[in-house]
Amino acid sequence: MINLCITLFIAFIFNMYMIILALDFLILSIFYYFILKFGYKLERTSELKLKRRIKINSYLITLELLSIFYFLFYTAFQALTLFDNILYSIYLSLVIVCGLINLFSKKGIFSEDLYIKINVFVLLYSIIIAFYFFLNLTINTFYLLCIPLMVSSLIYFLPILYLKTKRIYNKITTKSIVINTIVFSATILLIPTIIGLDLFFLGAFFDLLFLIMTVINFTLYIGYIIFTITYFILKRYESSEKRLNFYLKLLVFIEICVSGTTVFYYFFFILLNSFFFIVLPLIFTFCFLYLPLVYSYKKVLFKIDFLKQLIVINTIILTGLVTSLPIIIGINLVNLGYIFVTNFFILTIINFCIYIFYLFVQILIFLSKKLEIKEKFLLGFKRLQFILLFVISFTTVFLYPFVLLFWTFYSVFLPSIALLSSWFLLFYYSYKREYFKLDLFKKLTIYNFIVLSLLIVSLPTIIGLELIRIGFFANKI
Repeated sequence: MINLCITLFIAFIFNMYMIILALDFLILSIFYYFILKFGYKLERTSELKLKRRIKINSYLITLELLSIFYFLFYTAFQALTLFDNILYSIYLSLVIVCGLINLFSKKGIFSEDLYIKINVFVLLYSIIIAFYFFLNLTINTFYLLCIPLMVSSLIYFLPILYLKTKRIYNKITTKSIVINTIVFSATILLIPTIIGLDLFFLGAFFDLLFLIMTVINFTLYIGYIIFTITYFILKRYESSEKRLNFYLKLLVFIEICVSGTTVFYYFFFILLNSFFFIVLPLIFTFCFLYLPLVYSYKKVLFKIDFLKQLIVINTIILTGLVTSLPIIIGINLVNLGYIFVTNFFILTIINFCIYIFYLFVQILIFLSKKLEIKEKFLLGFKRLQFILLFVISFTTVFLYPFVLLFWTFYSVFLPSIALLSSWFLLFYYSYKREYFKLDLFKKLTIYNFIVLSLLIVSLPTIIGLELIRIGFFANKI
């Protein structure tokens, strides 16, 4: 204990001696500055020599001030038994000296060259202090991998931008901004991964795959924000069209990834124990995909024909998925015991599937016109729409009355009359639109009219038979 006290006392005496010595030199340097100014007024020295000597003297004053403040802080930290006293003593002395130089720079005591250098040096030293501080703060955590470097790269923007405003080392500062931005972005992108690792080793998660997907999603979100900001900054400074398109393509790529990692996965996770766990997530995913596809089409980020094909293919897949919804709903209702399987129930499901399919074919026709797709594809969709109308006329106009009138003599004749009447209208519509060969539809229209006439003519007979049947059952009762 006595040895420690003696050591501290000797250190204190030495530090005080160094402070007094540096103070003596500082006083001499200040007097030397005024002597130089006085000599210049007496025209004993030239302006060039004066500037050179003031510059050398300003460096000496800076070193003397640094020495004084360094030993003051070092002594204080040593007395308080604080760790890292050398590192922080240098930093605090630099900050105070930098403040004094900035304060007296306009009075000519310090050269402008020194004024800029000391400012940059203090800012660069701040990076070391920040890195060292956060390194100690996160030493036993996974945040050690990103936080110290992230804070340091953020502070590094200050000296770069300072030199940029002073228009010094423009090429170096421009490259430094680009490199530092990449480093800073990379460290921010690492944050979700680090948090995920921390949660994993703490055991604070309920599903590993969910944790991994959440980490991926937040990384994609942060990346999207970074690239969006970068895009608008480059646009503000009128960067080249090629570079701007590159960032837009990156944003589109992230949106496509998010459609799978966010839209599909989270809905899949929520609906995992239901019949909809595949169909609904896929529907939401392909709906979301319209955002990047349509945006790419409007901005012409890729080949137009390729984008048109993707939009149409996306719509076709979505058509198949939405068309299958009534079947899934029907199976789910039967499984839950709400509905028993009957012919009417099955027919209703089939009809809803066809109605949805018809609606989406109409959307495909609209898209084909909007995207100016080849005429043969448009004609194919129109023909498909026409065929669907024939199917609808059979499943709806014929089968519903057939099921309702099944035990009567009208069960075939009345639905057939309704069916052939609807076909007559469809043949006429197709004839006007010229979807198929005209001669074929002329013949079909005539044949349809003949059969319809025969059915209508036979109606009195069917009505009579039905009345006889009703009378027979009435007498039997």
